[in-house]
Amino acid sequence: MSERRDVIRTKQLIEHAYYELLFKKGDEKITVQNILDEANISRGTFYAHYRDIPDLTEQVEKGIILSIKDCLSHATLNDILENPKEQVSAMISGIITHKEELRVLLTNVDKPQSIQKMKNLFMLAIDADSDYAISKDHPSNKEALAASQRLIVKGCMAGVIFDACYYWIMSDDAADVELLTDTISDFLSGGLQKVVTKNHLL
Repeated sequence: MSERRDVIRTKQLIEHAYYELLFKKGDEKITVQNILDEANISRGTFYAHYRDIPDLTEQVEKGIILSIKDCLSHATLNDILENPKEQVSAMISGIITHKEELRVLLTNVDKPQSIQKMKNLFMLAIDADSDYAISKDHPSNKEALAASQRLIVKGCMAGVIFDACYYWIMSDDAADVELLTDTISDFLSGGLQKVVTKNHLL
C-alpha cells in the first residue's frame, strides 16, 4: 500500500530539513531538536516517522539508493558490454537527480559506509542478468569458476562506474556529464588504453 500524501509531504519536509542542517552544520552532530526547529514540526510528528537521527539518515540514504536503482534496474552485464554508453547514461541520470544530496551525504555522513552502500548498489544492478544464473544446489566446477569470474568482472565494472561518478560528484571542477559518460563508456568497452589513446593523454 502506498503512503498517504500527507505522510509523504511530512517526510519530505523532515528530510529537507535534514539536508539543510547537513549543509549548515557539516560534521557537527545533528539532533532531533535541530530537525524540529528547522522543519517547524512537533516532536511527536518526527517520532511518528523516524526512531532517531540514525534511522532518518538510513531512510534518506535508502530513498536515494532506490531512486538510482530504478535507473539501473534494466542494465545487465550483457547490456553494458554490448552498448555501454546507453547503460552508463541511464546510470548517471539517476545520480544527476541527486547530485547535491549525494555530495552532502558523502561529505558529512559516515563516508566509508555510504560509499560501500553505493558500490553495492552498482554491483546489484549489474547482477540483474538472469541469463547467467547457475544452479545453486549442485554447481559444477566450471559453473562455479564462471560465477566467480563474473563476480570479479562485475566488481571491476561497478568500481569503474562508481569511482568515476564519485569524483564527479565531489569535485568542484568536474567534467561535464557527456565527457563523464563517454570516458566511462570507453573504459568499459576498450579499457584504459582506449581512453588514453582517444583523448591523447600521453
